[in-house]
Amino acid sequence: TLLAGVQLLIMIGWFGPAGRLRWRAAALTLVTAAMLYTHYLALLVVVPEGVYAACHLRDAWRRAMGWGLAMALAFVLFLPGVPLLAHNMTFDRVRNESRNTPPPAERLVPNLIAELSIGQRALGFSDPRIRRATLTGAAVVFPLLVAFGVAGGWRADRDRTLLLLLFAGLPVAAYVLSGRRLVAVRFFLPYMGAYLVLLGHGLATMGRRLRTVT
Repeated sequence: TLLAGVQLLIMIGWFGPAGRLRWRAAALTLVTAAMLYTHYLALLVVVPEGVYAACHLRDAWRRAMGWGLAMALAFVLFLPGVPLLAHNMTFDRVRNESRNTPPPAERLVPNLIAELSIGQRALGFSDPRIRRATLTGAAVVFPLLVAFGVAGGWRADRDRTLLLLLFAGLPVAAYVLSGRRLVAVRFFLPYMGAYLVLLGHGLATMGRRLRTVT
């Protein structure tokens, strides 16, 4: 999660004003390699960044190509870890096949929303009454905050808001839509940094009274 946060911070400034691109490239290469050594699901971070870089191929193709080069160098540094990656992915595939079918979306989506926004069921949110009440509150408050954050961010800095949306949404969507039968909240924590930034920006753009109520 820490490495993904640093990765997002680097990418926020990657297509910004010129200067210190070499230092950013070196940092991006090392952080990406470290993420890959930490957990193979770090590969999902490359998905939103790749889409973001592709959006800049026309207006900043040198920066987009620089991002691609940094990713290539990171994968070169990760070559000693490829056998372990292959082993982990094979083990995960076998374990996935031994499980039941993926949970239905009508149960999976509320569980993910609840655990990512409210808290784990193991902490007491498994109680049906508490769960219904907190989910109802979350269904109102959190989408409202994100909507405020996206709207305010889009007016202030459309480019970085797009990166935050991609970073918060694409990895989770890619994982869930892949048909994986094992879905755990810890898999998605590295991408929550962008989501929290949008929530915070939503709070910051609200009026004082509405912010206090929220």
